[in-house]
Amino acid sequence: MARRCVVLGCQKSNGLHNFPVDLEVRQQWFSAIGIESSDLRPGDGICNEHFTRDCFTNFIEVEMGFLKRLRLKSHAVPTLALRRLINFIILELC
Repeated sequence: MARRCVVLGCQKSNGLHNFPVDLEVRQQWFSAIGIESSDLRPGDGICNEHFTRDCFTNFIEVEMGFLKRLRLKSHAVPTLALRRLINFIILELC
């Protein structure tokens, strides 16, 4: 199954993070991106582009080339470049 970022308008398929197991944090992710859990398909996630650098435990190490993959902090919530459906529709109509 192809992996993809579920944030509206994002086409990234690498640097993806699975939805958290912690139900409270998981719900915060759904609220942040404006979707329901029933909208998810196998392989769906959210890519690095939607998290600030302080959401990662190893941002500096990756930036310096010591590591290759960013790891999210357990309570990180996406906040960057989030296009909710209503905003997307309004932008498309203008």
